[in-house]
Amino acid sequence: MRRPGITLAAVVAVVALAASACGSPANVDNARRDPTSGVITERGDVGTQRLRAGDCFLQPDGRSTQVVRAVPCRDSHDSQVVALVEVPDGPSARWPGVEELAERSRSLCFDSAVDALNGDLIGLTIGLSAYVPDRRSWQAGDRRIVCTLGRFDGSPMTGSLLGRFT
Repeated sequence: MRRPGITLAAVVAVVALAASACGSPANVDNARRDPTSGVITERGDVGTQRLRAGDCFLQPDGRSTQVVRAVPCRDSHDSQVVALVEVPDGPSARWPGVEELAERSRSLCFDSAVDALNGDLIGLTIGLSAYVPDRRSWQAGDRRIVCTLGRFDGSPMTGSLLGRFT
C-alpha cells in the first residue's frame, strides 16, 4: 500500500547472498553485541546470513557478498538492515532465480520498510536494497531476504534510521 508523501525508492540494488552451508563465511558473527538487546556494540565481521534487523554496516563492493563489516549505529556506516523477510515459498520450491527474487523483494522490502519506520518516510532521501539468496543458499533451505536502507549517494550516516522514529 502506498502512502502519500513517501519518497523512499523501490529496491534499487539486489545482491545475491552466499550459500549458508555450515562453516560458510556467511554464518560468521564476530561483532560484539549487547547480550540483552543484541545491538552491535563493537565492530566486527558479520555474515549476510547472520544479519539482524537494525544492524548497521559498511556496504561491501560487488554484486555478491558473504560478509559485511558491522558497526555500532552510532559510528559512521552506509547501510542498515530494516527487515528480514521470509520468501513465502515452501522448502521444496524450485530456485526462482535472482531476477525473480529481486522483483519479489521490491514489494516485500518496501512494505517492511514502511512498517519498520511507522510509515513516516516523508523527506527521507534513502534507497532500499536487498540481499537475496543465491542458488546454493536457496538449495540449502534459505528463503530469507535481507532488506537494507542507505543513502542514494552512498555517503555515510550516523545513528539508527529505525531509532529516528521510535
